[in-house]
Amino acid sequence: MFSKKLVAFFSFIAIGGLFISPVKSHYDRTSFGEGTAAFACFLLWEGYPKYKVESLISRFAKRIEKSTFTEEEMNQMAYGYRDQIRVTRNCNLRMRY
Repeated sequence: MFSKKLVAFFSFIAIGGLFISPVKSHYDRTSFGEGTAAFACFLLWEGYPKYKVESLISRFAKRIEKSTFTEEEMNQMAYGYRDQIRVTRNCNLRMRY
């Protein structure tokens, strides 16, 4: 139980850090989407309910939409996310709105 809470704690720190600006300095936006998908799959494999992980990703996507990213950059992130989900085994996640 403690380890699950510890994973959740670090997960929220990592995702919270992604909301700030280090992403904006990265050139290839597809790798950002791939990393987000890999992290979401990790949470799923650690036992978090699928609907909670999908809800978290959807909230993250909404925050990105409200940011200063261009539509092309957001499309690159979404492409990276979808591509990583497609190639990762046992990770069938969708974004919910």
